[in-house]
Amino acid sequence: MNACNPISRTKLWLENWVVALNLCPFARAPLQHKTIRFSLYEGKDEARLIERVLEECHILGAATRQEHETTLLIAPHCCADFEDYLSVLQVAEQVVADNGWQGEIQLASFHPHYAFADVSQSASQNYSNRSPYPIFHLLREASISEARERMPDLSAIPQANVERLEAMGRDQLLALYHAAISA
Repeated sequence: MNACNPISRTKLWLENWVVALNLCPFARAPLQHKTIRFSLYEGKDEARLIERVLEECHILGAATRQEHETTLLIAPHCCADFEDYLSVLQVAEQVVADNGWQGEIQLASFHPHYAFADVSQSASQNYSNRSPYPIFHLLREASISEARERMPDLSAIPQANVERLEAMGRDQLLALYHAAISA
């Protein structure tokens, strides 16, 4: 696997960070069953990226869950600035809703400089959403509903992640994260 390739590097991050640390308890199965669609947007134009988000909604919506459970749209050359990324994400969420996907597809966000509101840029908890590239994660609402049935308190996941990441200590956290995104 060529770790320099954005899709390969994203898969390594998913395997060696998200799944290995159980940051998302629902990521393991689609990764193992190969039902995650890894889509690459190589452009720099933010408007075109938003169009790609909508295209990916159509692809995901037309696929069975056995084909594509979820999609990671990777944008290695666009939205390098986190604030720009958040602006594009906000527009993309509105476009998804305006085009009839609200209630069917939800966007989740990952970025190399992810920072939760009112949290220091260096806070450990930010690493739960840090990724090697800007990523728009398209999730099926049906999958989220099923996850709620299996784990009624989904709201406990972020706090468990904060505790897990903080318990590592800063040096171990950074070493593991950088190993996961550069393997």
